[in-house]
Amino acid sequence: MQATTRLFDEIYALIDTLQPFDDLEARHRSECLAWLRETDDVFRRAKPRTPSPHLVAYFLLRDGQDGSVLLVDHIKAGLWLPTPAVMSSPASTRYRPCGAK
Repeated sequence: MQATTRLFDEIYALIDTLQPFDDLEARHRSECLAWLRETDDVFRRAKPRTPSPHLVAYFLLRDGQDGSVLLVDHIKAGLWLPTPAVMSSPASTRYRPCGAK
């Protein structure tokens, strides 16, 4: 499955506007933008990771008082990660109600 031009441009623009928190995040952002310039095959079509790499959407629940965040144990990845989100469009993912998960 290939991204439509409009959706692909929206994804690229969103990533391009991110302000990195640290050097690692700046490197990841640069690598992602370079990857996006080289391909339009960005959505997972088959488990576990075809194509590799592919885009993944998460939403981060953050406590406004103490700054803590909710992470979940992603058993297959072996990592603690933010809650995964089903993405219909990049912009709509961040506005989905938390109760949907």
